[in-house]
Amino acid sequence: MPSPAASRLPLPGIDVWRVATAAFSTAGEDWHRDLLDGEERWRSARLRRPEDRLRFEGGRASLQMLLGHYLGSGNGRTEIAADSLGKLHLVPAGRMLTFNSSHSGDWILHAFANGVSVGIDVEKLDSRIERGLDDYLVALAPEERVALEQCPPARRSFQFVRCWVRKEAYLKALGNGLQRSPELVSIGAAVDGRVGLLYDRNAPEAAGPWNFVDLAIDDRHLGCLAYPGPAQPVRLCDEAAWHGVRGAWAARSGE
Repeated sequence: MPSPAASRLPLPGIDVWRVATAAFSTAGEDWHRDLLDGEERWRSARLRRPEDRLRFEGGRASLQMLLGHYLGSGNGRTEIAADSLGKLHLVPAGRMLTFNSSHSGDWILHAFANGVSVGIDVEKLDSRIERGLDDYLVALAPEERVALEQCPPARRSFQFVRCWVRKEAYLKALGNGLQRSPELVSIGAAVDGRVGLLYDRNAPEAAGPWNFVDLAIDDRHLGCLAYPGPAQPVRLCDEAAWHGVRGAWAARSGE
C-alpha cells in the first residue's frame, strides 16, 4: 500500500504554482483523467476544442495532486465543491487550506493559503486581444483607461492584460466577483507607489487593504495574485518544484 505524504500545513505564507499544460499533453496518455470525478469528466466532454479540454483537465488534475501534497492525503482524491457563486473549496467548508486556480494558453496557475481568500489569474497575450482591444475598454475604470491611452501603441495590449489580470484576481478572491461590475473597480499605483485597490464602487463598505503580486510567467503570459489583509510572504514554486510533486505522486502510484 502506498504510504501517505506528510501534511505541509500550516503554510508560512502563500504558495503560487505554475504548471505547464504540456505536462498533460503526451500523445496516447490520459493518466491525469483518473484524478477527475464524474462531474469534471462531464464538463470536459462538453468543451469543443481539444486545447480547452486539456487545460481544464490539467487544471483539475494538478489541483488534486497539490491538495494531496499539502494535506498529506497521498494519492486519494480530495473532495472539493463549488459554493453558490462557483468558487471551489475543500469539503467540509471552513477548513484551513484555501486555494484558487486559473489557466490560459500554455500555463495553469494555483495559489494556496491558510484561510485567506486568494484569487489568481493568468492570461495569454495574443493577437485577438490587440484586434479587439477597443471592445474590452468597457471593463476598465476611468483611471485605467487613461493609463492605457498614455501607453505607446505597441504596449497597449500588454498594459490592458496587466490591468485585467489584476482585476480578475481581485474579483476571484472576493468570491462574488461575477456579481460586480468590473468598470467600477480601479486598481493601480497608490501614493506609496505600490499597486493597490484604489476603489470598488460596487460595495458601500470600505475597501480595506488589498495586496497584488504581479507574476511574470513568460514573454507571452501575464498573471496576478490578489488577497486581502496584511501582506504575507509569497513563494513562487517553479517547474522543478512541480516535477517533484508529480514525481512523488507517480512513485506512490507505482508508475
